[in-house]
Order: sequence, then structure tokens, then C-alpha cells
Amino acid sequence: MRAKTQRLAEIVAILAVALATGCGDGRDQASDREQIRQVVADMQRDIAADKPRRACEAFSREVRRQIGMAGHGTPSGCALDLRETLDLIRLSIRDARPAVDAVELDGDRAIATLAGANRTAMRVPFAHEDGRWRIANLFGASTLPPKTVAARPDTPPELPTTSAAATPATSGAAVTVAGSARPCGRVRRDGAHGVAGGCRGDVVGGAADFVVRTPLGSFPLSAEGCAPLGGLRIASDGRIWIDEMALRMMPSQHLCADTVPCTTSKGEIVPWAGRLRMAAGGQLVGELEMCVATCVGRYRGTAKVEASTSPRGMRLRFDSSPLESGGLIVHGSWRVAGLGSVKIRRT
Repeated sequence: MRAKTQRLAEIVAILAVALATGCGDGRDQASDREQIRQVVADMQRDIAADKPRRACEAFSREVRRQIGMAGHGTPSGCALDLRETLDLIRLSIRDARPAVDAVELDGDRAIATLAGANRTAMRVPFAHEDGRWRIANLFGASTLPPKTVAARPDTPPELPTTSAAATPATSGAAVTVAGSARPCGRVRRDGAHGVAGGCRGDVVGGAADFVVRTPLGSFPLSAEGCAPLGGLRIASDGRIWIDEMALRMMPSQHLCADTVPCTTSKGEIVPWAGRLRMAAGGQLVGELEMCVATCVGRYRGTAKVEASTSPRGMRLRFDSSPLESGGLIVHGSWRVAGLGSVKIRRT
């Protein structure tokens, strides 16, 4: 009996050691964290020294493909692809060389939290691949570009259709919205064209920066901001949708000529959906669920917005809140014409 008890104690001790070392992967967690910090520092140093071949050692196979898609639409060699991508973004890099604040480990996967001068954190995934830690997503997108080069970047996998449940929750008092002669009514899904119904205005001006945040630094997708060509619909209960949209950019001054709203595999536009409420001070605030497909991947997340109305229409402002894991930040404002007669009041 004593021998069995001793043997059981030995087994428990072995299991405890295995758990402490990462479920038997044999690596030291403190060492792993330091290696990940060093990967970021070495990659930043190699790029600053114009050594793309050495910098590529920090990237997983999937990231090397991602860089090739961004540089010229198809992967070739990592060093050449990285050089071409850097040529596109180097002049617009901001907040260069963000530092690693923390590292979370999970077996052969890890998340490093990086923060730059503005202290806005982004979460960068790592994978233990071919015997070392490597960056697993350079541009912070939720879905990388399609593996098939012929596939268009505006056709990501199937996405849910817009519904009341799909709009994000927003703090503040509920509002009621009415046009000049009648309530705005409901907004409904309308096939490939997005949504229909409600009170509609046209986005006619303003610009918002779509800024991609990476371990290299941050860069805008367009040097002059992105302005949508489409409509904003608002329902009687304050829900809002931006639909039938294309992003207008200067072709010679941005990274991705194919930055577009997401569509489903059936070709249906995924409208940006949200809801306005009234804050304690009377401001109209809300959140907008956005999805943007670019040549470096797809970004989907919730942006905080503030709306104001006047006889000329509505202005929608973005507050620089990060989408997804912090890989994309949207800030600026858009002007909406045709909603000058809309009345929004606290319910």
C-alpha cells in the first residue's frame, strides 16, 4: 500500500512539472517571452537597417504570403515582397517601432501586446514555427488575403446578414427618429444592395483615416483619407446602416486600390450597422459594426461614433477606437446630406 501511495505521489509530481512547463512542450515560459520580445526588436532593427532578408526570419509562412499579396498581388520571395511593401508604406509610417508591453503564452501560440507613442495597444499573434517564435499576423487583420490569388479580396467567407441582433449595443438613452412628415420606420435587408427602408441620406463629404497598425509602425491606407460613396439609413429606433458603399481614394497615394466593404460569398454587401443613443449631456453617440476588405486582409469590429444634426444634414465622427485586435483605427468624420429634416429625440 505504501509503495502505491509513493508511486501516486511521483505521478502527481510529474504532472505538476509538465503543467508548469507548458503541457509538456519542454520550453521555459520566461525564455519564450524574452524570445518574442527579441523577435520584435530584431525585426524592427533589420528593417531600419534595410536588411529585408534578415527581417523575414521573424515572419511565419502565412505572413510571408500576406506581404506578397500586399506588395504586388502574389507572393514571390519574402525579401523582395517586403521591400516592395515597405516602398509603398515607408513615407507614411507613423508611430514607428512600438514596444512589447506583455506576452501571453498558450502552447505553440502566443499574443504580444504592443504599444506605441499614443499608448493605444494592439495584440500581435505569434506562432512557434520551424523551431522559433515568428509573427503570425503582421497587419492585425482578422482574416488574411485569400490563398487563391485569383479570388478577389472583397469576397471573404460567408458573413451573417444584418438584423436587429447584429447591431452592437450602445450605452445611453433610447431615441425616436422621425422624418419631416412621418416616422422613419424599419430598415430591412435588401439582397445584394444592402438594406432598404428608413430615412436615407447620402454621404457626400468628409474623410476618415483608415490607419493600419503593425509592429513596424502605423500607416494610413490613403494619404488623403477615405470617403464613402453611398448612403446612410436610420430607422425609427435609432439603428443606423451605411450601405451601397464604395471607398473613394486617390489612386496614386494609397496602399490598396481594392479597399472595399465586405461582401458575402453570394455577392451581398455587408452593411455597416449600428445604433444611436442619447448621452446624458444630450449628444448622440453610438457604435458602428464595420467590415473592410483590403489587400492585407479583412478588418471587422466596432467603432465608436458621435453624430450631430443640422438643417444641412448629419455629421458622423469616428473617435479613433481600434477595430479587431487593434490592427485598424478609424478616425475623422463623414458628412451626410438629405437628413436635415430628421428629428431625433429621447424616447
